[in-house]
Amino acid sequence: MAYLADYADTSCASEYHEAAVASGMSPREEQRHLVAYAPLVKRIVRQLNSQVSGTMSREDMEQIGLMGLLEALRRYGTPDNGFGSFASLRIRGAIL
Repeated sequence: MAYLADYADTSCASEYHEAAVASGMSPREEQRHLVAYAPLVKRIVRQLNSQVSGTMSREDMEQIGLMGLLEALRRYGTPDNGFGSFASLRIRGAIL
């Protein structure tokens, strides 16, 4: 969270804030949900590792998966019981 204070003047931080607000969540809530669902990304990467291990590293897959998770959060809004299934599809799609 400290990094947000460092970049409060830049357009990137304002775009991040605008995207988070558009999804109905504050940046703090969005980050909390990202941390909570990060194990889902790691599990999917572990499952897909054998399929794409020759083309990209595991770390790259995790980063792409986290971007897919962030996009899923912004499209879905506040997570509920069905979010895990929705996010899984978005994460897999982002990686593949």
